[in-house]
Amino acid sequence: MQDPYYLLFFDLIAQMARSQRELLRLNDTTDFIFDDQIGKKDRLISAWESFKAMALPAFREVMGDTQIFRDDKNILPLQAADFHAWLVRKRWEEVSLGQQRAQMPWAKQREIPDITVEWAEPQLRTVYSTLFESKIPNEVLFQLGLSRDSTGRIGPLERRNLP
Repeated sequence: MQDPYYLLFFDLIAQMARSQRELLRLNDTTDFIFDDQIGKKDRLISAWESFKAMALPAFREVMGDTQIFRDDKNILPLQAADFHAWLVRKRWEEVSLGQQRAQMPWAKQREIPDITVEWAEPQLRTVYSTLFESKIPNEVLFQLGLSRDSTGRIGPLERRNLP
């Protein structure tokens, strides 16, 4: 897979919905706000309703409206999320290199549940087969720039596949 962005985008939302219901026991809907990714948002928005319709009913119930994209320079919560993601990645890299993990730069006031998902090759293959090999209709794959070949395998949309 040349660009795992879409796969990871939808898996992140699926993981959040699952964790919200199963781990945090929250039933409120969640609207997602993402950093504006030029060239990606139109495909994601067009595939949202199909993705949501394929979700398990318990998870679909907590998935809010179509995701929102904003410029992180103007939205403080996106800046905080970017910083936290950078810090988590830095700490993960330290551990993977055998270094001591840096402490978070703020004092812990209370326990706040968090959700951490690591995608290594085995997890990517599982997510890929779960999300794409069996469930997503061809029109949604097309919206995401993917196609299904004659054997049912999913891959990048090639010019020869276009009408």
